[in-house]
Amino acid sequence: MPAKTIELSRPIKWHRGHIKEIVLREPKYRDFMDLGLPMTWVSVPGGGFEQENVHALAEWIERLCDCDPNALELLTLKDTLALRGAVRDFFIVSQEKTDSPPSTDSSGGSSSNSESTSGPSTI
Repeated sequence: MPAKTIELSRPIKWHRGHIKEIVLREPKYRDFMDLGLPMTWVSVPGGGFEQENVHALAEWIERLCDCDPNALELLTLKDTLALRGAVRDFFIVSQEKTDSPPSTDSSGGSSSNSESTSGPSTI
């Protein structure tokens, strides 16, 4: 999954000029293990709903952005919501890929060998 670039609706005047866009890099293992999900599932009778954690979203944005996190304080609401959406998209797209059925390709691929197993990895 590639990084996400957010074009700002209003550039931020910062120490070395203006910030016109913010790039959020792709989240990695350590990011997730440190910060967890930026939303939780709340169960209620008959179903449930997703509850955002704005503090966790802020931590995700600050960690993934390519600028000084202090500059984020100057963002407009529109740009803040765009960054929020980009972070959420990382999780939505990754979850969709995780939920897809396993490949039914019987060719085994080029990296397969006859001694490999489909069990858990061991070290």
